[in-house]
Amino acid sequence: MQRPVPWHANSGAAWAGSTIKRRVRRIRDIPAFLAARSDASAAQLAALAKMPIMRDEIELDTPNVTDRRVLLTLAHMATEAYYRTPDPIPDAPQWHWSSAFGWDKEGLRGHVFATQNNETVVVALKGTSASFLPGGATGGSDKENDNLLFSCCCARVTDAWSPVCDCFDALHKCDTQCVGRALIDRSLYYPAATELYNNMSYMYPHSQLWITGHSLGGVIGGFMGITFGVPAVTFETPGDRIAAERLHLPLPPPSYSDAEAYALAPVTHVYHTADALATGQCVGANSLCSRTGFAIETKCHTGQSIVYDTVGKLSWGVGVLSHRIVYVMEELLSVDWDVLVRRHGGKEQLPPVPDPARESACQDCSSWSFT
Repeated sequence: MQRPVPWHANSGAAWAGSTIKRRVRRIRDIPAFLAARSDASAAQLAALAKMPIMRDEIELDTPNVTDRRVLLTLAHMATEAYYRTPDPIPDAPQWHWSSAFGWDKEGLRGHVFATQNNETVVVALKGTSASFLPGGATGGSDKENDNLLFSCCCARVTDAWSPVCDCFDALHKCDTQCVGRALIDRSLYYPAATELYNNMSYMYPHSQLWITGHSLGGVIGGFMGITFGVPAVTFETPGDRIAAERLHLPLPPPSYSDAEAYALAPVTHVYHTADALATGQCVGANSLCSRTGFAIETKCHTGQSIVYDTVGKLSWGVGVLSHRIVYVMEELLSVDWDVLVRRHGGKEQLPPVPDPARESACQDCSSWSFT
């Protein structure tokens, strides 16, 4: 993956750590919660997820996701997570590289960035890599996790596929508990993410932790945000809601208000409508995803989403090339949204960043019957 060229004149003033106060309801005894999960069967996990959980309400400084420069800084961190040796973050001198993780083994990889006094620490997770790209040694594990997390049922696209589990029949019916067991048993990245967070908490005991990542890295980061009650900002992630439900993460009920929902799932997904992977449009036997062995079929996201309508307002064509984080930074986050739309002939009044909103009405995998 080609690194983005740092830009200065178009990026506005340097970000000085723009934050907003938000309330988060964090699980009171996270070690006990994780221990109960590790000892539970899939059926017990489902029951555990429905039980009341004791939480403490706390006020956090969270990333101001309505500020494009904040998104751009976090997107740069998500980009550097693909490289063993990260570059400095452009136009953000207050952020420095602090540590790395996962580069000596196959699995989760990335970097940690921090402010000068370690008051705020950002964990940036690498997304999916092909074997010939930076970070590509994890390509096999990345692909298996993609197909487990983002397929409707076991990555069974056609009869010719080798599925990742055996939870379906010929009538497009899927055994929900079976898929849940497979995801819990075979998806190694979520348990690794909980261990990573525990390590980060030990290394930075007095710091406020944020999470970021692109694509698969963003999804795993979002799961960390939901589990540990820390802010996560992701970029171009496939739909993660169905996987979060199958992992029995503590998600807010649909009836909750936006503020209440964010308090339980402090995750913000940033993506655009021309990204076929983030919008669930890279599907079917003839899609590029299918031809390369990926079943990326989901589109519904947890938390709140900032959706750039690049198809409707910029006339971008739907595809996979615009899924790249470098493309998003250079073509979308380098200028405020309202300015970009006006350059393409738009007349309406828009904010610098699209307003965050929940995807309450979204539905995944409607062609499947789940039992």
